[in-house]
Amino acid sequence: MNSVKHLKATAFYFSCLLSLSGCTAMVRTNQVDAEAAKPVPTDRLIAYQINNPGDVVLEVTRDEGFMGGGCFIALEIEGVLAGRFDPEETATFYVPSITPKLRVIPDPYGRGLCGIGWSPVDEHYDLRPAGRNAYRISLGAYRRPRLLPSSR
Repeated sequence: MNSVKHLKATAFYFSCLLSLSGCTAMVRTNQVDAEAAKPVPTDRLIAYQINNPGDVVLEVTRDEGFMGGGCFIALEIEGVLAGRFDPEETATFYVPSITPKLRVIPDPYGRGLCGIGWSPVDEHYDLRPAGRNAYRISLGAYRRPRLLPSSR
């Protein structure tokens, strides 16, 4: 009789361990090639859409993944709401500075759980005046979305 109880307890603890390890896998998102991503619809592109002389081209693609997938995530450039991204979407922005302040923020139009935020992190990257400036909105071990250089 004790061996049956022991077996049930072991099976219970093993299933708990498996479910916890699955949660850590779901917390991370996976990078998407900008070429394979869908463009952000124009109604969710709010600013930095006009290419003025001297502007730097910034390409941003949101990762794919389960975590946060039901909500838009927004991008701020120099404190201005620039765009709202769904998973696996990409957009191009035209930025007047080569060292802009960039932030991934909760969707300001989000409702319910999508309106609950986190503390955004100010990102400062040196953009190249010529060439590709590709970045990704990623959710990783830091537990909040961040803008990171794209490796693709």
